[in-house]
Amino acid sequence: MRRRRKGLDLFLYLAARVIVTLPAPLVKRVLKVVCYLIVMSNLRLKKTIFHNLSFLFPQKGLLKKRRLAQKIIFNAAWNIYRNNRLHRGNWAKKLTRVEGRENLENAWEKRKGVICLSAHLGNFGVLLSYLSCNYPVKTITNDSTNPYFARHVRKIRELSGIVGIPRRPIFHSVKESLRWLQAGNILFILADEYRRKGVLVPFFGIPVGTQTAPAAFARRLGSPVVPVTIGKRGEEYIIRIEPELKLVYSHNYQEDIKRNTELFNRVIERWIKEDPEEWLGWMNRRFLAPKRRRDEKKTEESR
Repeated sequence: MRRRRKGLDLFLYLAARVIVTLPAPLVKRVLKVVCYLIVMSNLRLKKTIFHNLSFLFPQKGLLKKRRLAQKIIFNAAWNIYRNNRLHRGNWAKKLTRVEGRENLENAWEKRKGVICLSAHLGNFGVLLSYLSCNYPVKTITNDSTNPYFARHVRKIRELSGIVGIPRRPIFHSVKESLRWLQAGNILFILADEYRRKGVLVPFFGIPVGTQTAPAAFARRLGSPVVPVTIGKRGEEYIIRIEPELKLVYSHNYQEDIKRNTELFNRVIERWIKEDPEEWLGWMNRRFLAPKRRRDEKKTEESR
């Protein structure tokens, strides 16, 4: 079984490496066909996307969901293709415009470290590359389960100037993140992933497990939290750096973490509503069905 999985991982990696060498117009045409076939098939990926879309857009008909799903898969694949060339030339710099840069610099001047709150939205590889070339930035990374992809992505990050802090082991990740912030640097966190052991807070009105790292780091160190996202308008990337968020600080630690995490979710919700086809979270189990949530709760209580 392991040998079969290893062979499949290698095949997918080699296929992807061949695809990224092809010219962009050809890749776009191929991706459109592949995305259509995925949405029209009975694949697990399509089921996951439709499951998540049903929570946020219950009023959308099947045809509209299919079109949105095709755009979601296409944008995800297209960003992967472009990010494989992120370190080549300065194409990303030419196509990128930044709004609100003063918001990040004002927060950075406080010398308490800055937490850049972001999400798996748009081409966040371009966003990270921009930040890393202009500021002392590290990001918490979670490698692919495919070892060939993981090694390749680490190399691309290195060539693009992106420095990561591995999410696992958790203890070392937290320790390195705190040390980096205490030195007055910038920590970039993608805060939209599902966490079974996270705090249960509303996300689009649905209570879901959400990571607490941004809220916990901010409360412990007093670091400002600055929302940062990227969107695509035509062929241009727009990086938006929003004003520092006003956080809740009281004598109740757990309540502070919960309320601040709710605030972060509302910011991410707003971004997703603006560009739903750009969010990668549709492909993951961000929203669990009620029965699934009850089953997980029972599992945790039995431990």
